[in-house]
Amino acid sequence: MNIEVQLASLQDSLGASLENETTVPAATVRKWLNEVDAMNVQFSELSSAFQRISNVNAALALMVQLLDSAHAEKFDADQMFCLIDPLRERLEQAIDEVQLAI
Repeated sequence: MNIEVQLASLQDSLGASLENETTVPAATVRKWLNEVDAMNVQFSELSSAFQRISNVNAALALMVQLLDSAHAEKFDADQMFCLIDPLRERLEQAIDEVQLAI
């Protein structure tokens, strides 16, 4: 279950318990805490994915800087592919992780 669905479910549960104005059983509170813990794990995984996206962005910025400083020289397409493809793969993996989480 993704974070968005988990948050909506938890919000519904909390709202329902508030409307009932009854004491919430300890088991229910433990269930809610477990749900919050699970979301925290997913948020930490998102943080890792965003860090990888940031790293790819920095690498692409450096690549643009290198290309700009060597604009008079021709590059071999295979060399450019070797530079860009690993970055594309890392970006794709990070995006997949983010999409799974949210």
